Amino acid sequence: MKILKNRIFLSCLCIAVAAAISFGLLPRFYENKSATVMVLRAAEDIPAGTELRDKHLAAVEVGGYGLPEGVINDKALIFGKVAQTDIVKGDYLFSKKLGGFLVNEQLDRIANNNQRLVTISVPSIAAGLSSHLQSGDMVTVAVFMERASDGQ
Repeated sequence: MKILKNRIFLSCLCIAVAAAISFGLLPRFYENKSATVMVLRAAEDIPAGTELRDKHLAAVEVGGYGLPEGVINDKALIFGKVAQTDIVKGDYLFSKKLGGFLVNEQLDRIANNNQRLVTISVPSIAAGLSSHLQSGDMVTVAVFMERASDGQ
């Protein structure tokens, strides 16, 4: 019992326990957390509506522990997709940030046919459904032009 009251023995015992924890247990605890994964990030700021290409992407090796779920790391899943939101340089790429169309399939089809779609908001449904216009009303105009048989 007298040995347990000795300060030198207790300090050596504490140092031995601390060394065992530091050099034995902690490395085993963090073994799996040191694994790295190749992830694709944005190499530059990408505005919404931009079709993603190789120049927009940067492959980076990051630690796998704490990586957000759903990060895309396959270039084949990204090429040809359109950014649905603004993506900042260094941002991870998720499927929610990417899509196949700028807005939706119908509006993209209009844009691909060299047609233009412009919308102007009406302040209320009653103003949009009224049969007469007053000063200050907002108007939506749709113009569809078909090409003549001679291509003009």
